[in-house]
Amino acid sequence: MDAQILRVQILYIIHVVRARQLQLAGLIYLLLAFIIQHRLSAKKHANIRTRDVILQRRYVREKMLRDLSNSGKCRELIRMSEKAYMTLCNILKHDGCLQATQRMSIEEQVARFLHIVGNDLRNWLASWIYRRSRSTTSRCFHRVLRTILSLESHYIQQPKGDIVPKEIQEKKRFYPFFKDCIGTINVLAACTFDLKFTYVLTGWEGTASDSRIIKNAFIRSDKLVIPTDIGQ
Repeated sequence: MDAQILRVQILYIIHVVRARQLQLAGLIYLLLAFIIQHRLSAKKHANIRTRDVILQRRYVREKMLRDLSNSGKCRELIRMSEKAYMTLCNILKHDGCLQATQRMSIEEQVARFLHIVGNDLRNWLASWIYRRSRSTTSRCFHRVLRTILSLESHYIQQPKGDIVPKEIQEKKRFYPFFKDCIGTINVLAACTFDLKFTYVLTGWEGTASDSRIIKNAFIRSDKLVIPTDIGQ
């Protein structure tokens, strides 16, 4: 008899424990459902805010590009006329193979590059003006820069020395060149008498002596070539 009573008590305890486990599991399921619903709702609202921000930034960029063409401030903003700006975009596209990205046109890439170099803008400021991230601005800048450098041979050619310019032949005042020249230069450039560049060396920050820059120009991989035996 005592064994039977003990068995009944054990079964009752097991029943109570299982009932409480089921109640606890139900509470856990309700809590998980609440958390999931809350997160989905928050994500939905966040996506709505994100879309609004994206649309607002896109509007700012489109308005800025329209202003470059229609406001008459193109030369003031990017140091280039509207016609020259569009011509440069076409040259970089067709000759330099510059391509638009999924979210950025060629016109925006070129405008941002010119905006930076023409006004000495910092990366963070250009990023804020065009409503882009700093990494995007940096990639865009170097993409356009590489495209421009790839066109160097199309527009800058050093003289071969087989023709003597008449300005040198007929006017002795041009010789000797740079006689008693003093001072410092940060960019070394050579051009013909009709103002076409034949060589450009940049990249010297601060001040440097003339002799140091000219020596560097002679030993670089893209070195300055001085024609010899001219006219012979």
